Amino acid sequence: MWRGLAALFALLIAGCAAQDDSLARVKARGALIVAVRNYPTIWYEGPNGDAGFEYDLARAFAERLGVKIKLRVFDELSDLFAAVEKQEVDLAAAGITWLAARAKRFRFGPPYLAVHQEVVCRRDGPRIRSIEDAARKQVPIYVAPQTSYEARLSELARTYPKLVVVRAQGADTIRLLREVWLRRIPCTVADSHIVATLRRFMPELAPRFAITGEQRLAWLFPKRSAALAEAARAFLRDYQARGELKRLKERYFGHLHLFDYVDTRRFLRAVRTRLGRYRPYFEAAARRTGFDWRLLAAQAWVESRWDPYATSPTGVRGIMMLTKRAARELGVKDRLDPRESIMGGAIYLWRLHKRIGKDVPEPDRTWLALAAYTIGMGHVRDAQGLAQQRGLDPKRWADVAEVLPELMDRRVYRRLKHGYAHGIAAVRYVERIRYYQDLIVQATGGKLLRQAKSRLRMRATCKPCQNTFSQLGQYQTPRALAGAGASSLRSGAGTSISLQTTQRENGACNQSTPRRRASQAAASSSLCGTSIAGAPRAASARSQVSNTRASRRANAQSRSSDSFVAMRAS
Repeated sequence: MWRGLAALFALLIAGCAAQDDSLARVKARGALIVAVRNYPTIWYEGPNGDAGFEYDLARAFAERLGVKIKLRVFDELSDLFAAVEKQEVDLAAAGITWLAARAKRFRFGPPYLAVHQEVVCRRDGPRIRSIEDAARKQVPIYVAPQTSYEARLSELARTYPKLVVVRAQGADTIRLLREVWLRRIPCTVADSHIVATLRRFMPELAPRFAITGEQRLAWLFPKRSAALAEAARAFLRDYQARGELKRLKERYFGHLHLFDYVDTRRFLRAVRTRLGRYRPYFEAAARRTGFDWRLLAAQAWVESRWDPYATSPTGVRGIMMLTKRAARELGVKDRLDPRESIMGGAIYLWRLHKRIGKDVPEPDRTWLALAAYTIGMGHVRDAQGLAQQRGLDPKRWADVAEVLPELMDRRVYRRLKHGYAHGIAAVRYVERIRYYQDLIVQATGGKLLRQAKSRLRMRATCKPCQNTFSQLGQYQTPRALAGAGASSLRSGAGTSISLQTTQRENGACNQSTPRRRASQAAASSSLCGTSIAGAPRAASARSQVSNTRASRRANAQSRSSDSFVAMRAS
């Protein structure tokens, strides 16, 4: 009897092992199929090809398995989840938050990034300081369906029944953030690292408050892919132990703390008005040296704010701030000539880049060269030696940047060959160049962001429905909208949309009347303010005048946004 049970148990184990061939299947195929979304924090097409935090991490995992990486890009979370569940992909690397409900359907890998959810409005938008404040003022908060944001707001709605949550059908988080920025909707919710990344390009975005504590992002696997998930766990454990995960985070998120609203607006204005006259010089220098011209343009902004006549108290001059000695060695006859100065600065950076050595991988090699540009190669060598003494990698910028500030400590620099250096300034110099380069990439047609091709269709999801908001356009407070039952709502391009704001009992969200259907159809038919057939117009001349002014402001904002935020149609 016992022998029979043991044999049966062995057969069951063998059967389970036979079913879980996820790792063997990947190796036999020679490719790891990864589901991604086109997000600045996940995957995008950068100046040098595919890039993104999640993409680089998944690619490293594929290299560990000895296979190639193959991407499948999804617009909708529901489609991505379905592909994982049907095992059409091996894993999803798409910034997915661990949720108990998701853990019942899928197998989560190990966490690799900690974030928190933030309510985001415009700087001049609704002044809300907490979720209680948002519920009391009945400020609509728009979210994409099937996201962790929707799940969290649904939890909060049970505690705050007057909280207005609007599901944006067919939208994604980046689209909603852009709508907030364009004043078309009042507020939305996004993960903190997404907000930090995007507010550089949309500086009026303002995170108001967090609605969660620390949450973990992790890869998503099919429920039966235990072997592949375990391989990912072992990979990430080793990747983190070697410090590679820390370096990857620094590469993509290490410079985001530099955001300054006034400075970012000034820079974006200069991109629109001044960069064009110097761009041919940057491109010519890039062709000669092999650097990205946008890197050279960002460096020139940090050096001189694109002022060809800039002069420092120490005597360095020109758009690339060259010394007399450097200009003489580089053959620059007139430091105030932007063409000569840009070419000379690029060649000088290229020489430093060569001295760093081919054994240093990119982009670390370029960043170390930039540090040498501002403090000298000798001090960079001192910092590399110090990093090695500390058990860090002297070929990695993140590790060298960690010890560069110590070059200002007398106890340290007196033992170094080249002595004191302003190490903090060097770190900030490189971080600022990286920050501005990202902005120029976007301003000149980069593909970091993506615009969903489908229009938004809004419907309120509230239990009980204290106020139903089915709206697009410029936000008005519930108090202003609660009038004679139907009010005129000014859209982003001047279209009047009928909006119903009536008190409803629990479950009445699904009730339908001719007026309600017309209102919802008007609200859902357009996001960009195109003419809406059948939408009632404001009766008063004053409303029409106000509507026209709102249209002009929105159109001007839209034209300004399109000049430096390139949204790629999906």
